[in-house]
Amino acid sequence: MRGYGKSDRPLSSFSDYKDLHSLLTHLKVKNADVVGVSNGGRIALDFAVQYPDMVNSLVLVGTGVKGREVSSPEEEKAWDDFDAQMKPQEEAIKENRLAEAAERDVDAWASAQTPISRKHILKIALDNSHIQKDNPGKLQVSPQPPAFKRLSEIRASTIVIVGDRDVRGMQYIADDVHSKIPGSKKMVIHGADHIVNMSKPKEFNKEVLDFLGKTREPS
Repeated sequence: MRGYGKSDRPLSSFSDYKDLHSLLTHLKVKNADVVGVSNGGRIALDFAVQYPDMVNSLVLVGTGVKGREVSSPEEEKAWDDFDAQMKPQEEAIKENRLAEAAERDVDAWASAQTPISRKHILKIALDNSHIQKDNPGKLQVSPQPPAFKRLSEIRASTIVIVGDRDVRGMQYIADDVHSKIPGSKKMVIHGADHIVNMSKPKEFNKEVLDFLGKTREPS
């Protein structure tokens, strides 16, 4: 993604889903199984509603989605509680303690990792700590109308995966996305946090491979 890793930092508006389209076109990939974790899920949904013929199936993991509002007082409280939990991170960002802010992100979102996987995630977060102060997402432009308003249009086989130890608010998003994508499947992976593929890799791989195998079975 632009602004992360060794990618150039964006200086003007851009669209992640168009970047994905450009990459697949460059690679001469006509259609694909699209797997997205967290913000990657948001990109996958943007891509799916804009380029439906290029998506064989969707695997959405702890997914974000553009254009959705809080669905209930219970969800609002869940996000209020999370905001309170992350208040020290906001202070750290204001005071340019970006490494500390990145570590608080990992503590919140990757609470069920093994020491080895946590160390790996923390290194990635620290390498990208600049985003805490200058998030490239502020220049990202999503489709209009937003993907959440168009979930009923999605015809690709879809599985929505969420960890039972993910941030509480994410559970509401998973339920909502699942309920609005026709024929989608939802899977809760026990003992997994937001980054399901790293906190419970064996369980994650099994669910995804089983799902993809079924999408290829003759109807």
